[in-house]
This record gives sequence, structure tokens and C-alpha cells, in this order.
Amino acid sequence: MRLVVADLSVTDASGEEILGAARERLAGLYYGARNFGDFYLAREDREDREEQVAANRHLAALVKELRALVGFGQRSSR
Repeated sequence: MRLVVADLSVTDASGEEILGAARERLAGLYYGARNFGDFYLAREDREDREEQVAANRHLAALVKELRALVGFGQRSSR
């Protein structure tokens, strides 16, 4: 995800190039048997399960928003 952030932080490329690079990087997280959508956050203290569930829902929402932002699932124009 840090590399996706780096892709989105490029200042000397067009918006299309920036989003295309981030889209391709995000696609790599879903390559082969891996599925970034299955990623979740775990808390070691496990005292506040509701907080953990809320954090994972928030993560899922952020991933969905990122996918929409970069047009994940659409063909790259490169």
C-alpha cells in the first residue's frame, strides 16, 4: 500500500499516468492466489471486539474507495 501511496504522490506526471500506475500496483495485490480484499486487521488485546470489527469495516471501505479512485477493474490506457 505504501507503493500505491508513492504512485499517487508523483508530481511530474499527468493525472492519467498517476492513476494508471496506482491501478496497476493495486492489481498486483490481487495477482494469483493472493487477494488483498481478504486482508484484515487483528488486535492482540482482543478486549474490544467491536472496535476491531469497526476498524475492519473502515479498512474495507477505504479499499473500496481506493479501487474506485484509481479505476481498478478497468483497462489501463497505457
